[in-house]
Amino acid sequence: MLPAQIAYSKGEMTDVGILDAAMGLGMILSSFLLSFKNAKKIFIHYYLSVGIIILGIVCWFFAQNILLKILSLLCLGASFNLIRISIRSFIAQEYDSQNAGRIVSYANSLAFFVIILLLSLSYDALLIHWLLPFLLTALLCVMFSLVIRNQ
Repeated sequence: MLPAQIAYSKGEMTDVGILDAAMGLGMILSSFLLSFKNAKKIFIHYYLSVGIIILGIVCWFFAQNILLKILSLLCLGASFNLIRISIRSFIAQEYDSQNAGRIVSYANSLAFFVIILLLSLSYDALLIHWLLPFLLTALLCVMFSLVIRNQ
């Protein structure tokens, strides 16, 4: 999605690399954040993830320069990684290793097709194309919170 968005906004391929690195850095920072003792509770992961993804959407929506886009992708990486780690931790605690592996495998396989479908449906709508990863991450947060509430 990044190359299409950068091309649409008349950017260069170096911008794609910088933004991709920002997303990776966000994932690293969120992992570091989770190492703190107070961040071990799942509800903190959820609220933090939702707050970060909202900040990321706002930053990208108003981005007129590369710095706000960097902040936005940093937020996307951090939010996605926070919720991903929370989900994996939950699965590891609730299921035996064989079932946990099966669940993660099915989820990864299904996610691939969902992403392909959404990209296909939004192919002509490059103006809102950027919103898909943010919405998918927000949806992941909401769905996980529903699972946690039912436990």
